[in-house]
Amino acid sequence: MSNSGYMPKQAPIANRILLREDFDQLLTQLQVEGRTVLGPCEKDGAITYDEIGTASDLPIGRTDRQSEGTYRLRERKDAALFGYAVGPDSWKRYL
Repeated sequence: MSNSGYMPKQAPIANRILLREDFDQLLTQLQVEGRTVLGPCEKDGAITYDEIGTASDLPIGRTDRQSEGTYRLRERKDAALFGYAVGPDSWKRYL
């Protein structure tokens, strides 16, 4: 009998909350570990995915409006970091 694909049971990971003021620290730590951090960015009037270095690279306070054949970015009333739906870009090129 083959054990391929077998994953031993692990203890569940506790829920964690990352405070917004600590987000840049997380990104820095990931970069120190040699990781490339990808995230949503605003480019050419759309939310696309690219390498990010700090929270300021994110589309802060931006959202998108989509309907049949249209895609537009709009300002939000808050400063949400991830306040948009799925954009015209895909993670596929990174996977």
